[in-house]
Amino acid sequence: MRAWPSLAVLVIDENRIRASIIEAGLREAGHQRVTVLHDVTGIARRIAEIEDTGGQAGWIKRRY
Repeated sequence: MRAWPSLAVLVIDENRIRASIIEAGLREAGHQRVTVLHDVTGIARRIAEIEDTGGQAGWIKRRY
């Protein structure tokens, strides 16, 4: 299965192990533009950087 080439996925999860599992699943599903953040410090700046790359943003957000 091939993902949309312009789809950007942002995973925010403080649990690094869980975040890596989610990232691996997304990449296995064909998503190439996956960004993983582990804290929300500077989150607005990071989101702006991701959006500046020109892709649409598809968000998967997890914070426990």
